Amino acid sequence: MSDPLVSVIVPVYNREHCIKRAIDSVLAQSFRDFEVVVVDDGSKDGTAGILKSYGESIRLIRQENAGVSAARNTAIRAARGRWIAFLDSDDEWRPEKLEWQMKMAGKYETRVCFSRSVAEDGKPLPDLENVTSIQKEPGIYLVTDPLEFLTRSKTHPYLQSILVEKKMFETTGLFDQALHAGEDTLWLFRLSFLGSGIYVDRPMTVIHRYTDNSLTYDLRPEQAEKRFDSLMRLQAEMHRRLLEARPDQAGVARGRLAYCTACRAELACAAGQPALTRKLSRDGMALAGDFRTFVHCAALWLAPGLWRGRFRKKWHYQ
Repeated sequence: MSDPLVSVIVPVYNREHCIKRAIDSVLAQSFRDFEVVVVDDGSKDGTAGILKSYGESIRLIRQENAGVSAARNTAIRAARGRWIAFLDSDDEWRPEKLEWQMKMAGKYETRVCFSRSVAEDGKPLPDLENVTSIQKEPGIYLVTDPLEFLTRSKTHPYLQSILVEKKMFETTGLFDQALHAGEDTLWLFRLSFLGSGIYVDRPMTVIHRYTDNSLTYDLRPEQAEKRFDSLMRLQAEMHRRLLEARPDQAGVARGRLAYCTACRAELACAAGQPALTRKLSRDGMALAGDFRTFVHCAALWLAPGLWRGRFRKKWHYQ
């Protein structure tokens, strides 16, 4: 049997409440030349039983819990398709998603194709609006400088909306397994240096933003600390590379790094770590490109004890 044209990658961990919706949306695609590679990252709930029920409709790989990046990387290595598409276990696709993207990728000879994402209520999620693009036909745009998604736009396209040629990973590398957040942003940042892409402005990916067990919206202090440590590292790498390649756009990454540093200083303050609070606040003041962030960090640096109660409440410390 010949290899499929597309490998759809679905990482999953403890998602018995929504994994069926995600996989069913892939199996309902009008484009049929694909495989579904599901990596169960050590689920401890009923996820394994649900996945087993799909039999040969999916390629199921089980591993010890190692995080979403490790799960995606396992699937990428196992993928047999020329093209890779991603879907998170709590989201879903409209039936025409792969058909439209494969059609446009072939027509415009691109190696990367994004599509519009919408929220669970059907409301379009912004991404293309602040990016330079050329309309090729109604609803189809050539994005000549994808890096603008990471520097000018408030948000980049969702990873769940991408179709990318597998060979691109030879240049970008795989997902950074040391990051607890922003691993998709860092990979997209590296991808954005490799050329233009096609954007299909049709609502084909549905993002369920507030699902159970979501790392993005986990408010527990220990998870928030890991998240902002990762985001600081992400923005630091973006800032360094932009200073070399696009110095006119480096200020955006610097501002985001200052913001993440300020948030991490708040968490250190809430945890009763004055030395770390002062170090992070000092770094935040040095990075700050706006008066408000500078003053915020200066206040934390001068009197961390004064602000501890406020930030314990903000960051949900018990």
